Amino acid sequence: MEHKFFLLLAVALLLAMQPAAIWAEENSAELKIESITTPIKAGETLQFSFIAGNRAGPPCSAQIQYWFEVEGERFMQGKDTVYLGTGEAKSESASLIMQPGIEGIRDFYLELECNDATVLASRVIHISAGTPMLPQLKNLAVPVKEDGEQLAFSYTVASSSSGTVQVQVEEKLVQDSNVIWSNSQNIAVTGSAEINGFGPIVSAGNYRLVVEAEYAGKTASMTREFSVKAIEAPLLQLQPGNFAFWAIIAGIGILGAALFVAAGYLGKRQYNWKKIPSAAMAAEKAGAEPHGLAQAKSVACFVESESKGALDEEKLNELLDLARIREGSRVVAAEFAGRTPVAQAVRSCIVTDAKGGITFETTVEISIENNGNRNWTGIAVIAKLPSFLGDSLSEVSANTVLHVAKKGKLLRFDAQKIGAMHSATISYKLPRLISQEEANSIPLPAVIGYEESEPLVITSVKVEKENEKLEKVALAGLERREKKNKAGEEKKGE
Repeated sequence: MEHKFFLLLAVALLLAMQPAAIWAEENSAELKIESITTPIKAGETLQFSFIAGNRAGPPCSAQIQYWFEVEGERFMQGKDTVYLGTGEAKSESASLIMQPGIEGIRDFYLELECNDATVLASRVIHISAGTPMLPQLKNLAVPVKEDGEQLAFSYTVASSSSGTVQVQVEEKLVQDSNVIWSNSQNIAVTGSAEINGFGPIVSAGNYRLVVEAEYAGKTASMTREFSVKAIEAPLLQLQPGNFAFWAIIAGIGILGAALFVAAGYLGKRQYNWKKIPSAAMAAEKAGAEPHGLAQAKSVACFVESESKGALDEEKLNELLDLARIREGSRVVAAEFAGRTPVAQAVRSCIVTDAKGGITFETTVEISIENNGNRNWTGIAVIAKLPSFLGDSLSEVSANTVLHVAKKGKLLRFDAQKIGAMHSATISYKLPRLISQEEANSIPLPAVIGYEESEPLVITSVKVEKENEKLEKVALAGLERREKKNKAGEEKKGE
């Protein structure tokens, strides 16, 4: 008995001396800085690459963090996520913009956390004072406008950086100290870029166009004041003997005939001539003055295109590359996109306002259907904006709570909810007129993620209709009368 006791005690002591790996498999991770741009100047972009690996242990979504230390505190930091399978190593790259105030000899740190394993790597970086990376604005021009025309303008944005930088630009139209229109966009600038923009339809008055460019915490601004002239009935100044008079009359006649024929043709194809809801029309229906200086009265759509389904693998990969979705999240995004078809309708139209002003408008409408019995929340949708559509979104609307983000040619829509057995519609407009071929070439968007609720319980109640009850009562009464009549006839026969 004593021998058994000592044997059990020895086994317990041996087990207590073994490492924890007996009970649970631990990760063994590696991290190495592969390359880094040094020395570097403040205002430039620090590019670096590293190797992250999971030598042993279960797969993990490794958390990568990188930062500089200034006087013992983290300064200018970033983070990323890399999926690592067992025994897998990956080469990744990232970047940081060297903001002013970090000049000197600094320690750069890179940390990887894979489940319970943590690895730290570091490099000493020399950051020197550089030329301030101020964005530059110049050549802001606003052609002379007349009452009822759409505002057009142009300017040049430049950077002193030798590479490509993303400059945040905001355009604002001001009248009587009130901002009546604004537009924001990110512009990729390599050296300099000439921008041609369009604003709202303007009426007679004095205006101020303000353009601001921001990069690396520095802002440049340029302002141009201009006036819009009222139209002074130019036809009254032309005499019938003037050649210009007859040229204009002939042009109006040809245009009127073309519109008459087009109206007759479009009248036969009712789906081509439509009233398209806009901010101005919505305000008009509500009995209020519309935002802007002209009401939209009618819309003639000469280009229409419809498509439905999901992107093929090649186009989906191009879209995911544009969105910079990394490998760990890419599989999940592709799976959502493949199982969630979308419908897209494109219309390119000519808009005529109450004063006879004409503008162009292309509308892209995206429809997403939830045919299941679960609510969807946090729906993420990405779409590519083709170059021929331009960059200036004039209006975005949806029948659900929506957040919109635009980065270069990528549009991202984050919808709050699509209920079970319901659909959501997202539309965006641009001040352009495009061809049928261009409308057909706009790629479908992709749904890359959402959360599903628990299945909804639908209680079914069987209700007997009142007329069915009455019918049964009537039939029963008829049967009783027939039996009574038959019995009476049999009695008479006896």
